[in-house]
Formats: sequence, structure tokens, C-alpha cells
Amino acid sequence: MGKSQRDNAIWRSHKRVTKSERYNTWARAAGWELKAQRPEKLIGWYDMTVVLHEADKRKRDADNFFKAPADLLVTHGVVEDDSYCVNASVRRQKTSGKAYCEVI
Repeated sequence: MGKSQRDNAIWRSHKRVTKSERYNTWARAAGWELKAQRPEKLIGWYDMTVVLHEADKRKRDADNFFKAPADLLVTHGVVEDDSYCVNASVRRQKTSGKAYCEVI
């Protein structure tokens, strides 16, 4: 197994590619948080910014943090399809508390 597969927290490859238990746990918790916020439904084209509030200095590829929140918005009907995203960006911000991501 190559380094990229071993370090990827979303996907696991055995005989077939599946989502990891860590990802599924995150998706359930994030889904409940999203429902509690009662976001407006977006129809058609949209822009999306993911803000990473980081609590440590570990090296991370910022672009790896876009796919999971985008898929979550589709799963919960906030956007029709992530293919309608016309402008995508990821921003990093240090935080002194617990790490989290914010979607704008």
C-alpha cells in the first residue's frame, strides 16, 4: 500500500474502495451539526469556501479538506450537486481550541 493510500482518512482499499470508519463517524456527527443549523437550500451554481481552523502545526494538504464537506452538503440536500460549485477555495486559520472546519 502506497503512502497516499495509507494516510488518506476518507478512503480504504481492500478488495474494493470504501469509506473509512473514521470518515463515517465524522460524516454522522457533521450531518447532525448541519441539520441543527438549518441551512438555506442552494439551487444552481454556487461558490464554496472551506475554512480550516487548525489547532496544531501538522503539515496538511489543504485541498484534501474540500471533498468531504462538499459531499456532506449534497447528502443533506443543501446543494443539488457539488458539480455546480463554480468557485472553490480553502483557507487556513490557527485556533487555540479544538480544530474544526467552517463552510461558507
